[in-house]
Amino acid sequence: MKKFLQVTASLAVFALGSWACVRTNPMTPTGPQTISVSTASSGTSSTGYIYTSSSGSNGSGGLLSLTAHVGDTINLPGSSFHPLYFDAGSSTCIYSGATSNQSYTFSATGTYYFHCGNHASGCSAGNGVCGSTNCSAMAGIVTVN
Repeated sequence: MKKFLQVTASLAVFALGSWACVRTNPMTPTGPQTISVSTASSGTSSTGYIYTSSSGSNGSGGLLSLTAHVGDTINLPGSSFHPLYFDAGSSTCIYSGATSNQSYTFSATGTYYFHCGNHASGCSAGNGVCGSTNCSAMAGIVTVN
């Protein structure tokens, strides 16, 4: 009987230890995630519009800040009222003035930028081009790890 209790107690400790190892970080994503961005009217923006997402937060002036990982996909809105400009910090556009919704899967780490060609403000290179890394109002930044 004593041997039986020792074996049972050892199995219980092992089982609890295994469970604890599996549960160490239940909030870590288990695979690629999809980030959805939408547009909204807002008084926080100098132009009256912002991008929003449950995956990020809007800072001063309406700039949307997001974090993603390689393999994640971002869904971005585009329309004739809100033409989309999206780039990786250079004047080479991933999307240039897109007037329909766009999806992009991040294949590399880095910083990506997007803004509305009509309602962004403060863009150093201008609203109708890519490569502006300092837009505010209707603009966003994605840090990909």
